[in-house]
Amino acid sequence: MSIDGLIAHYGLAAIFVVAGTEGEAAAVAGGIVAHRGIIPLWEVAIAVWSGSLLFGQILFLVARRFRDAPWIRKQTARRAYAAVVRAVERRPVGYVLIYRFIFGVRTLTPLVLGASRISMARFSVLNAVAAALWAAVFTGLGYGFGKSVEHVFGHLPSTPHLAMIGGVVATILTVVYILHRRRSRRAGTGSEE
Repeated sequence: MSIDGLIAHYGLAAIFVVAGTEGEAAAVAGGIVAHRGIIPLWEVAIAVWSGSLLFGQILFLVARRFRDAPWIRKQTARRAYAAVVRAVERRPVGYVLIYRFIFGVRTLTPLVLGASRISMARFSVLNAVAAALWAAVFTGLGYGFGKSVEHVFGHLPSTPHLAMIGGVVATILTVVYILHRRRSRRAGTGSEE
């Protein structure tokens, strides 16, 4: 089932879960749903914020508890891990606030931070602020994108409108992912999520 289908069927619960795991696509789709008047924008923003917040917190706590486990060590052996560690060591507060906006490190960063010396309290506060900023930006983009589509194509019935917007969002995210992978390969960083 597509992200749009999940949101149409399960509403805020789907936005909450998918925002934590899939990120931007759920936040943008949620903003579009809010624009359509299906769910209020503030409810969508809270679902996106809390899903992202909880997912980051869980990854942090898992890495903190199991930092010596083989599967955590496997993550820390990745080349991207070293780059994230360097960034965190240089500017820990700034990095925690922006990592959700950096493609390819959204899942890895809370694991790095959980295995680091940053305190749980500090991470939790920064994580809450960062999730709020991220949710506002991507939910707002979805809401604005919904307005643009309606302006260009007129008012469409919900299902075709959501399917079309979902396809556009999926295409954009796929192109961004492919370009990022190519750039990473050329740079030799091997940054993967």
